[in-house]
Amino acid sequence: MIAKSCFSSLRAEFCAKEQWTPRQVFGPGRRPHFLLYVVLEGKGILQLRNEIYHLQPGEVFFLTPDTDYYLEADEYTPWQITWAAFSGEEAGRELAAARFSSSPVWSIPGEQERLFQYSLHLVDVFKREHSRPLEIEGALLQLVSFLLPRPKIRRSETREAYLNRAKAYIDSNYCYDIRIQDIARQLGIDRSYIYRLFMELEHMAPTDYLLSRRLEHARSVLESGGSPAEAAYSCGFADPESLQYHFQNSCGMTPEEYRWSCMKEH
Repeated sequence: MIAKSCFSSLRAEFCAKEQWTPRQVFGPGRRPHFLLYVVLEGKGILQLRNEIYHLQPGEVFFLTPDTDYYLEADEYTPWQITWAAFSGEEAGRELAAARFSSSPVWSIPGEQERLFQYSLHLVDVFKREHSRPLEIEGALLQLVSFLLPRPKIRRSETREAYLNRAKAYIDSNYCYDIRIQDIARQLGIDRSYIYRLFMELEHMAPTDYLLSRRLEHARSVLESGGSPAEAAYSCGFADPESLQYHFQNSCGMTPEEYRWSCMKEH
């Protein structure tokens, strides 16, 4: 997984969507930035050193700065492409090593729609008159992140360690509308693996663990004199009715009844 510092200098220098004419060419030439091309439609060739690559829709090719290359659109079905020139040495080198170490061309089976969506969004944001730099960098980061391989489960990390990290994430974010896929994304593992971890080690589903943490914190709010509505909205429940339903099932009384019982004790 790329460290966040690798993205700190990532910057889009130029982005475009182009429909080439038959046999239209570029080069041989070079550009001073990292280059990321996405083929949307049609065909064309990339010549890099002594290799020729025949490219089709859904394929991506990536070039490092100051690399001599030649492009030519197909005579009968000339390509439509998006391309981005960007700077950011660490992120660019990491992307090159992760996806393009053996070939400058790569494709993502079954993910063409998202690839096109992200590349077109980057061009749209870049060309928009009032886009802020952070918007452009965010769109570029989204595309680059999509192209990176998904983190693999680190075998050196025990199941207990993954479980503890999942629980820590829930403990810190129970007040938000989090889902299991959010936890999986944070840990870089599959959601089904998280489910198995909780069932095998905690003997409950992760959603049940999340609910238990919300109820625990809701009780604390009520014990301190907070209203049921305050407890509900502070602890991740959609509304006071949702809190009352789960609270009564768990504690055998309504939140208001629990609140009054705590006040009587004091």
